[in-house]
Amino acid sequence: MIDRANYTDSSSSDEEMRHPKRSRSLAFTTNTTKQIMALSTVVHDLAKVVGASHSSASSASSNAPPSQHFRGHLVPDFNPEQPDQNVEAWCLKVDELKEIFGWTDETTVYHALSKLRGLAEVWYKGLPTIRFSWDEWKVKLQNAFPSRVDYFETLRRMLAREKCPSESYLRYFYEKSALLAACKIEGTDGVSCLIGGITDRVVQAAARAGDHATPESLLSYLKTCQEDRWGQGVG
Repeated sequence: MIDRANYTDSSSSDEEMRHPKRSRSLAFTTNTTKQIMALSTVVHDLAKVVGASHSSASSASSNAPPSQHFRGHLVPDFNPEQPDQNVEAWCLKVDELKEIFGWTDETTVYHALSKLRGLAEVWYKGLPTIRFSWDEWKVKLQNAFPSRVDYFETLRRMLAREKCPSESYLRYFYEKSALLAACKIEGTDGVSCLIGGITDRVVQAAARAGDHATPESLLSYLKTCQEDRWGQGVG
């Protein structure tokens, strides 16, 4: 009786002897297929890992507080040498930005200190240490640059501020509005002061006739005013 296994092996050997290239080709194809399948598995696993990592990063980015976005440019410069600078008002603005954008204490300190100018910057560079929280920085800044506001002097400056022929009505409006805010003057009183500083009599008369109740209402009118070639306003 013929051994089937031996017969099969013998047949395979005979086949390989008769067609050696075909046998090697089949073996190569089988090995290559296995390698490709193994590589595909590795690539698939890597894709899953990268996808999970990307998803996690995207989630962290979308859930990150607004402090992670660049909003530091919204903090105004603080230069105590400028007459219209007030350290308390500046710190309050930083506090409001911190609350609005959800800044951490470290982010707040970074944005605030990067805006120190003039003597404030010189003072900062001379400090022996800067390891302070934002609340501690506020105290230090207010002690170093106390605001001694003379109301009469501020009021005098506000009343003396008139629109220059070479400037736009918008610049005049906003700069005088800052002085009005320092004097705590608003509403119709603020409108009266703004109109009083307009040097063009035609524009001034038209502004008074408009019976504006708020500075914002007056601003809407002033935006319609243009400058002629002599720099004088015309309605």
